Amino acid sequence: EIVIDIEGHYFIDEQQVVNTELETLKTAIKKFLGEQTERPVVIRADRNTPYEAVVRAMDATAQLGLVQMSLATSQPENGGERSRGTLALSPTAMTASAIYKRLLAYATPYWRVFVITALAMILFAATDTGFAALMKPLLDGNFIEHDPAAVKLVPLALVALFLFRGLAGFLSRYGMSWIGRRVIQVLRRELFCQLLRLPARYFDRNPSGRLLSRLTFDVEQVAEASANAVTILIRDSMTLIFLLAYMFWISGWLTLLFLIIGPVLVVLIRAVSRRFRSISRRIQDSMGELTQFSEEAIHGQRLIKSFTGERWQETLFEQVNERNRRLHLKMAAALGASTPIVQFIAACILALVI
Repeated sequence: EIVIDIEGHYFIDEQQVVNTELETLKTAIKKFLGEQTERPVVIRADRNTPYEAVVRAMDATAQLGLVQMSLATSQPENGGERSRGTLALSPTAMTASAIYKRLLAYATPYWRVFVITALAMILFAATDTGFAALMKPLLDGNFIEHDPAAVKLVPLALVALFLFRGLAGFLSRYGMSWIGRRVIQVLRRELFCQLLRLPARYFDRNPSGRLLSRLTFDVEQVAEASANAVTILIRDSMTLIFLLAYMFWISGWLTLLFLIIGPVLVVLIRAVSRRFRSISRRIQDSMGELTQFSEEAIHGQRLIKSFTGERWQETLFEQVNERNRRLHLKMAAALGASTPIVQFIAACILALVI
């Protein structure tokens, strides 16, 4: 638990940190957490707490790769000022669902486009079930029984199905992209306006490269995450519901057998999601570091040339660049491994049925 008083001092588990520097705070947090990086961390403050102190605490937890970080607010007791380190708290934890709800609130003004996009996603999900239903008449009626009616109707149904699928896919992708770009525009505008109103001390303590990365890269990542979440929630969920309904119509026992793997998939998806969030935060920090280093090298190019420090700067940049490459490869490995594992589990269940 990180408590911030009205003077911007930090208290970790009721012990005061020696100063308010970012590196000192990170060292103190690591000392108390040890190897338990999955342990929940709560940042507690109230309306009288300096804004930059809260932001610095959030930066420290993010740079340390802490996944379960939440904020809690507090009010002074009996309308008076609270003493340092003693808080009357009413915590409001920012869970993953709360964060997604806050992001989705930015899309509320564009609800008409969202409704059209959601209907297109549902139609796209229905075409998957439609194609599965066409497989039996396509194979049996055309290639085995040579049914004249099937020979005429199945090709037309197949063309119509994929025509609707293409239109639905286009509308859903373009609609989510349209809403996503609007959300990015609003987020960037609010962030830029907030940067204009922050005190000079905040800019003295935070490198400009990291601030630029938040304005450019981090906003893109946040909006993309919200768009992907909506797509998974609507299109993939409806695909699962339609396919399960079709399977239950064909064979109830077969459907129940496939439902057995549901809890296993939930555990797997949850573990992969935690891995994604952890790596995404580290990638954001790495992009901020990369932007910061590049900006400093460009602005200080005369100084670098004066001291013939080109080789030294190249070495440092390569280290930063290599860290960024490794983090992106870790993300690619997590993405690449999740789908084959799910397919392997499904194949094992299918082999058991056969």
